[in-house]
Amino acid sequence: MKAIYSTVNYTISSLFKMFLLFIVACFAISMLIFSINAAEQDLPMFILCMLSGVAIIFSLWGLLNGFIKFCDYLLAKEEKRKWKQINK
Repeated sequence: MKAIYSTVNYTISSLFKMFLLFIVACFAISMLIFSINAAEQDLPMFILCMLSGVAIIFSLWGLLNGFIKFCDYLLAKEEKRKWKQINK
């Protein structure tokens, strides 16, 4: 029962973190779109445009990293289950 709880807890935690990073990426993309027009005339908007671009890169990198870790966790769990069946 404890293993099931830890699996569910890890799954929910991973999905929640990836969801938050997705929201950050969407916000950064919208800020980039809205600040591109004003970046031609105003330096602070150009800086905001650059910062939102950096936020997009980091949030997408975090999403990819979280997805890879989640898939590794599921694969390791499946391998462990297979080894238990073989050793029985």
